[in-house]
Amino acid sequence: MSNQISKQDLLKIILDEVDNFDLVEEDIIHMLINEKVAQDVTELHQQKLSFGDKMSDKLAEFAG
Repeated sequence: MSNQISKQDLLKIILDEVDNFDLVEEDIIHMLINEKVAQDVTELHQQKLSFGDKMSDKLAEFAG
């Protein structure tokens, strides 16, 4: 187990304390977020579909 804190955990800690920050500190927090935190659930779902799931989706799209 590493002692390093993940970026998401750090952001959660910071956002839990957001009421104590002024605008300048809030700007710094936004600068720390240099990549998207949310994941595209549609893309994740598409990656987990089986061949049969994909075929049935295409058939339903074509046939209605």
